[in-house]
Order: sequence, then C-alpha cells, then structure tokens
Amino acid sequence: VHRIDSPAVDALLGSSPIDQVHFGVMVTDALTGRVLLAHNAHQWFVPASNQKILVTAAAWSLLGPDHEFRTELWAAGLIQGNTLEGDLVLVGS
Repeated sequence: VHRIDSPAVDALLGSSPIDQVHFGVMVTDALTGRVLLAHNAHQWFVPASNQKILVTAAAWSLLGPDHEFRTELWAAGLIQGNTLEGDLVLVGS
C-alpha cells in the first residue's frame, strides 16, 4: 500500500472551490492501520443540518458510544507508478 502523494493532495485541497469549505478526512491502510492521508482528521465539526443530529442520536442510542463504522477502499487492477489502472470500490459497514 502506498502513502497518498501529499503534495498533490495539498494542491487539490488548496484549489477552488475546495479551499472554501471546512472538512476532515483520514485514510488508513486496512491491514496495518497506518495513516496514509489525514486532513483536519481530529477536529470537531458543527453538523450542517438538524437531521444529522437526530440520526447521530439514534445511532448512539442503538449502537453505543464506542461503535465505530468501518469504511474500506479496495483497488481492483494494476498500480503503475502512482496510477491505478482499474476500479476503486468503497465498502461501508
């Protein structure tokens, strides 16, 4: 697994319109837990709508405060250099 190219990501995050929004993301290696990319990963965010607060409260009540959702990113294809020639598959729990 390759670390995500930080200069390219930094350039993307600094470009318009992305530079006008506040968000966080963390990408980790599914097998090792090694952080491949982090941007505002440990910051708290204000929900953008009241609906998110209700869904969060329901999930917390049903699943408990220690539950962690898992999202996996799989690559199907060949990696040549820094380019994947194939498909990315996003799998959420």
